[in-house]
Amino acid sequence: MSSSPRLPVRPVLALLLATFGLQACGHKKPPIPPPRMIPQAVFNLRIQQRGHEAVVRFPYPTTNYRGVALSGIERIEVYRLVNEIPADAVQLYEEKVEDWKKETEEYQEALRERQMAGLATPEGAVEDGEGEAEGLDEQIAEGVVEETIDRDATSPVEPFEELEEPPSPRQDEAEEPDEVLEEETPLEEAMSVEPAGGADEEEAGLEGVEGVEGEEPEEETLRAPGPRPSPVDLILVDSRRYEKDAEVIATLEGSELDSAVQGADVILRVPLEPPAGEGTVGYVFAVRTWSTEGLESALSPIGPPAKLLYQEPPAAPDSLAIEPQPRGIQLEWTASETPEEGFRIYRRDAQAREYTESIGTVGPEITQYTDYGATLGARYIYAVTAVTRSAPLLESALSVEREILYQDRFEPDPPGSLVAFPEEGQVRVLWDASPSDDVVGYIIYRRREGGSAKALDDEPIDDLEYVDTDIEPGQVLLYAAVAVDGAGNRSAASPEVRVRIP
Repeated sequence: MSSSPRLPVRPVLALLLATFGLQACGHKKPPIPPPRMIPQAVFNLRIQQRGHEAVVRFPYPTTNYRGVALSGIERIEVYRLVNEIPADAVQLYEEKVEDWKKETEEYQEALRERQMAGLATPEGAVEDGEGEAEGLDEQIAEGVVEETIDRDATSPVEPFEELEEPPSPRQDEAEEPDEVLEEETPLEEAMSVEPAGGADEEEAGLEGVEGVEGEEPEEETLRAPGPRPSPVDLILVDSRRYEKDAEVIATLEGSELDSAVQGADVILRVPLEPPAGEGTVGYVFAVRTWSTEGLESALSPIGPPAKLLYQEPPAAPDSLAIEPQPRGIQLEWTASETPEEGFRIYRRDAQAREYTESIGTVGPEITQYTDYGATLGARYIYAVTAVTRSAPLLESALSVEREILYQDRFEPDPPGSLVAFPEEGQVRVLWDASPSDDVVGYIIYRRREGGSAKALDDEPIDDLEYVDTDIEPGQVLLYAAVAVDGAGNRSAASPEVRVRIP
């Protein structure tokens, strides 16, 4: 009896395990460390002067430098650098502003003349009132555009990073070399190039220069004025030395940091000291933040929005009165001086610490404003400022503040066209709806001739019809209706209608 050879059990198992092990094993990558929670630097720092204070505003950091959400901010430091600006530099700036205004007026007058003559308006023309405060610095200061150029191009300060040399143009895009004149070619021949069509076309070209009959002469080219000079151009800063020369004027932590957060922004007011001499003072602000892990961000960029040139602010409005209305809150104020550009109106919740954006602006001759955006039941605080310049903003200190609880205590309009029809065993009363949009129902009143009125229902009815069945023959009854709004306010009664029961 023959038997086939049998493989040992252990070598077979070892072979199977080795095979599966080779299939399961792969190349292992090194573990990726978690991103460091270094806060993203603040890139939208905005500074404005309000009275003798600087309002510092910037978005609350929410991500790290790689866009990963932060768990929070532990501390914020605010830096300030002070520059003395001599009087002659301020005078030179004011002269440039006057020259710009004169150039703008001349350009706008030329535009009006072209329009009256029926000529086309040049592309990019500036109409009256446009562009006066919309230069590059002003747009950057208002956050309309981001700063993408070096504002201190003439400054000796070198940038942090050197720009790479621009690539050479491709061979097929390279410009053709200028034609080289031979030495024996006379200068007169080189200057007189014959047209390709010969002498006839040359004469035609000369005739075109003098003006061909029937053709209109070329329109005069108008050059639009450049952007308005910005006062912050007087403030020159070496960004490489800023952190060394600046001082930390505020450190926000804990409850102080929480109270400075308004919505998505951090808002802080910093006192400004008026200049002691004939010149003025320039301020440059920056901020740095720390995450809850204790990691600090880079310093915010030093650009025009972070600069402020101190200028004497206008006088604040003298008084402020507020009056609730059915469809808004009316404000009225007085001012000892008429500001150049007008007034700004501010509103904040009574629980908020700072004002954010203004809710409205009016001209210099207007001293009242109605806030139609107020919500019934809310408590607000209002203030008004006088504005000398809108971009960059220069306004007065806040007027006296007024607080109000905007409650609905306004009676609705009464219903109209009420009529009553006597029918068999009843009186049918009809009326038109009240024009007020917050009416929830109506109450019908009835009185006998010579008696007092009585409500026929305790609760308002949401219909425009009522049937009175509690009547007796021979009676003379008078009916009226009252509208009721959601807050329980009742309107005046409609005119009474008289009915004699047969």
